[in-house]
Amino acid sequence: MKFSPHQISSSFVVAVIVIAWALLSPIFTTLHAATTVPRILVLNSYNIGYDWWEDEMTGLRDGLSRVYPRFDLYMEHLDTKKFHSKKHFPYMADLLAAKYANLQLDLIIAMDNAALEFATRYRQRVSPGTPLVFCGINNYEPSMISGQKLITGVAEYHDSVGTLQLALQLHPATRNIIVIHDYTDTGLAIRRELEESAQGFPTVKIRFMDEMPLEETVKRLKTITPDYLVLMLSYTVEKGGRTFSHSEAARLVSDASPVPVYSVYAAQLGNGVVGGRMAEGQTQGLKAAELAVSIINGEQPEKLPVVTSNLSSPMFDDRVLKKFDIDPARLPADSVLINKPVSTFAINKKAVWLGSAFTLFCIIGLTIQVLNIRKRRRLEEMLHLKIDQYQESQEELQATEEILRAQVDDFMQSQDELQATEEMLREQICEYQATHDQLQDIKEKLRIQLDVAEESSQKYRAVFEYSPITVALTTLPEGTFSEVNQAFIDMFGYSRNEAIGRTTVELGVWVHESDRDRYLQLLKANGHVYNFETEMRRKQGEVFTVLFSGVQLEIAGKSCVLSAVMEITEQKRLQNQLHQAQKMDVVGQLAGGIAHDFNNMLAGIMAAAELLKRRLAHDDKNSKLAATIIEAATRSADLTSELLTFSRKGTAVSSPIRINDTIIAVMSLLKRTIDKQILLTTRLDQGNPVIMGDQTQLQNALLNLGVNARDAMPQGGTLTYATTVKTLDEASFHSMGISRAAGRYLEITVSDTGDGMTNEVLQHIFEPFFTTKGVGKGTGLGLASVYGAVKNHGGEISVQSQPGTGSVFRIFLPLVFGDPDRENIPDEAVGGSGGILLVDDEEMLRSVGRDLLEDLGYTVFLAKNGEHALQVLDAHGKEISLVILDMIMPKMGGKEAFLRLREQSPDLKILFCSGFSREGTGDELVGLGANGFIQKPYNRNDLSRKVSELLGGC
Repeated sequence: MKFSPHQISSSFVVAVIVIAWALLSPIFTTLHAATTVPRILVLNSYNIGYDWWEDEMTGLRDGLSRVYPRFDLYMEHLDTKKFHSKKHFPYMADLLAAKYANLQLDLIIAMDNAALEFATRYRQRVSPGTPLVFCGINNYEPSMISGQKLITGVAEYHDSVGTLQLALQLHPATRNIIVIHDYTDTGLAIRRELEESAQGFPTVKIRFMDEMPLEETVKRLKTITPDYLVLMLSYTVEKGGRTFSHSEAARLVSDASPVPVYSVYAAQLGNGVVGGRMAEGQTQGLKAAELAVSIINGEQPEKLPVVTSNLSSPMFDDRVLKKFDIDPARLPADSVLINKPVSTFAINKKAVWLGSAFTLFCIIGLTIQVLNIRKRRRLEEMLHLKIDQYQESQEELQATEEILRAQVDDFMQSQDELQATEEMLREQICEYQATHDQLQDIKEKLRIQLDVAEESSQKYRAVFEYSPITVALTTLPEGTFSEVNQAFIDMFGYSRNEAIGRTTVELGVWVHESDRDRYLQLLKANGHVYNFETEMRRKQGEVFTVLFSGVQLEIAGKSCVLSAVMEITEQKRLQNQLHQAQKMDVVGQLAGGIAHDFNNMLAGIMAAAELLKRRLAHDDKNSKLAATIIEAATRSADLTSELLTFSRKGTAVSSPIRINDTIIAVMSLLKRTIDKQILLTTRLDQGNPVIMGDQTQLQNALLNLGVNARDAMPQGGTLTYATTVKTLDEASFHSMGISRAAGRYLEITVSDTGDGMTNEVLQHIFEPFFTTKGVGKGTGLGLASVYGAVKNHGGEISVQSQPGTGSVFRIFLPLVFGDPDRENIPDEAVGGSGGILLVDDEEMLRSVGRDLLEDLGYTVFLAKNGEHALQVLDAHGKEISLVILDMIMPKMGGKEAFLRLREQSPDLKILFCSGFSREGTGDELVGLGANGFIQKPYNRNDLSRKVSELLGGC
């Protein structure tokens, strides 16, 4: 028997349908097995789209659908990720009670901690007597449900400890763990779990990231080193309230981290994290569904124990393992790997064969069906085409008939009417075309004008709003703000709503009303005002200095003022500091010049007096007079030393100094000289810090501060010296009115409980010859020399004081490390022998200097300037072993003479001396190749030791 193709295809389709029904019938049978339709209210702690909850719902639906073909889920979202204060809970309870008043619920499911908290409080109000199943509960304790009936559930355990152990096994070189979490109830609960077990990881340091915006967290992660790992807990709410899904947060953190990121949430897997012992929301939902089915089927919730076992399982991302070169063989045997290429055939061979056969049958059946459908469509299309052709032919015949009828009618009309109509139509067409062209031109012009106006408006708005200078638009004459930019808001502290509609007087931005009146007068007279300096006030009350500019405008028929304000508070402060520094420098130059000439005279007086005292050794009466002269000259030398220190022209011999030892020495001097009513105390840094400097200058400076404090406490009080090592940045110095580079500094504090000083006195305190003491009680150079000594050492000094509250002086000196070189130098003259050339332009100094040196046993040659010294050396070079060379001389200065002398005799020893050095400090002169330096005025002992040292006598 033969079968037609149609019969074969029909039979085949029937066979395919039978086979498909045989394969699918068990599924349909299972779906119709249950007839119960339970009503379940699901309380979600969070919001729609939150991936953890979506996973819980997937597990819940899968578990319920295995038993019930139909079930009604009523979902309510508490949204506590975004509104974590929970103030809306009572209102939510009232809403749900009204909403479900007439609906008999079979079960309530509370997902996560916030929902459980809500359910335990308000369940009886929403649906009295309804059983409750919870899931996803962190830090579960039986006390959470104590006193509650008809309740059971699933505790959520995040195996952060197991994840950390697993990560350290895979990365044994790790020494630091950064833990990232949010500060919600969930994030803090998981953190507490980890903190309780932190002592189990003695080889690593666990650091918890502070609460901050996610962008700041990502920025910090980019800087960590390879010995770190990142452990990511719950992070869905950043500081400020912005929320993220687990996958979003994981992707941002993993992209920024240069080291592997591990997690405890399966929702974060596949977004850049390596993996870990992860908790799945689907598992929580599935477990909750199993408890729900048991309760709906009649079991008592109290007989179903709360599921508290660890439901986490090891899960990893194969792509991330390859990225960080982690061997999958080192993973636990029961690990789940995602993103690993797997052959479908290897998964289930039987399923593949059955699926392939079924697919083949379906393809054959569909092919035959498609062929039949196509054939039927072709026949239908041919039929429709014939019908359309017939209709078109009828319409064409009808149209032809109408055209012929119209032509006959037109022919019967007169030729004149036809011509008139034609002419009229031509004119109308021309008029229409002209009108149309005009309208097109007007439309294009309007479009161009609108574009220009829009561009101008955008430019104005951009210039106005984003200008770094404060700009405001006010009305005249009231001064009402009609517009302000962002710089105005930042400068004055008022929001745009607070400023617009209010006047400058209402806001109180003008400190002086007279300045406002004067500004308005200038504006009225000139139409503009530029760089009007005045003081203004912020919202918080802070007064600051500005340059105020304004121009009068006419906008929409109203008189307005466009104002620009630029703050110059810092510039004014720097300008005042510059003026003060210039004034101090001028006075310092004068003081240095005076000290130089005075030192020359003192050198002669001191040397002559010492010689006189030696020659009058057996004349006690006259010897005492000579000693008086020496003491007076020494005290005068101390005064010039203070002048030189103030002017910063004194010669500083730099060496390591233990500043605590210096302070102890100063305290010892003060104890013997100040009133016993004054208590001396110290708070010294135990490290005994070391600085580089001149021991004498610093000791004199600290002694001056102590004497100054003594004079401020005539009725007694407390004087305290303190030292502290600090690391300061530029902002810290700026807050104290000091401009210094950041670094480690030694802070020396000298404080007293005396009378204190007014602001007016503080402005002049470091000026030379300024004093508040009576006539004859002070030179006015003490604090000026302190200022000069501190500046000589590259430091800064500041003072804080108020009348009646005492004073605090703070000195900041650069800190170094090292031990000071302390040598015990005998305080006695040392004799010697040899030839010495003494070069000085002062005849008196040459004369007494020769007497001093000859008295010590030396042969002395004299020269009055550098040129003369060269001549003397040329004549007596073999007899001269040392040259004592003055720095400041006419014709040829000390430095030039030094270079010429060295050219003439390279091995010649040269000792510089000066009242002060305009050409460099002692260290700098030694750096040129000199053998030493001695400061005028010098005494016999100092000179003898220096000369003996250079000539090898000591």
